[in-house]
Amino acid sequence: MDLASYLLNSLFILLGIVTILIGEYIPEKKIMPKRAKYKIIDFKNYIKACRKIFYWIGIYYVLLGFLLLLKKDWITFYGIFELLMPSLIGLFLSPTWRKYTEPLE
Repeated sequence: MDLASYLLNSLFILLGIVTILIGEYIPEKKIMPKRAKYKIIDFKNYIKACRKIFYWIGIYYVLLGFLLLLKKDWITFYGIFELLMPSLIGLFLSPTWRKYTEPLE
């Protein structure tokens, strides 16, 4: 059981690192919204704002992995926030990148 929890906690750290790398090196075409619906006003700031979401979610998963490695008996408590916090981060940071787009009419 100890090895399984160690591997699970290490996977959270790996997930955080992969999320940060995706935010840094993903092609810009993958971050772009559907061109039929939206027009990007300021492309450079739009990409920066989208990357910020990936960075915060990645940092959250890395910290969660380290906390789970330190506190082995709190796995169920931290498991509740496993999917809640990244979705809240995306919810609060999405207006920053949405202000760089406008819908086409």
